[in-house]
Amino acid sequence: MEIQCDAIRVKAKLSEKSGSEQTNEAGGHQASCTTGDTVAQLEKSLKRYVDRQFQQFIKQRRP
Repeated sequence: MEIQCDAIRVKAKLSEKSGSEQTNEAGGHQASCTTGDTVAQLEKSLKRYVDRQFQQFIKQRRP
């Protein structure tokens, strides 16, 4: 549960950062697309990490 909360916080921070960068870029369409792609990649990576950690947690709890 703690890992899930951390993942939500990271996603929120990335969303805030992405939004502020897009408003700072005047007509920087390519930069905003790159930022969006980066955020999507980070979200996928974070999801895989959380899934792996959860699976390890489940294995440890089984007798």
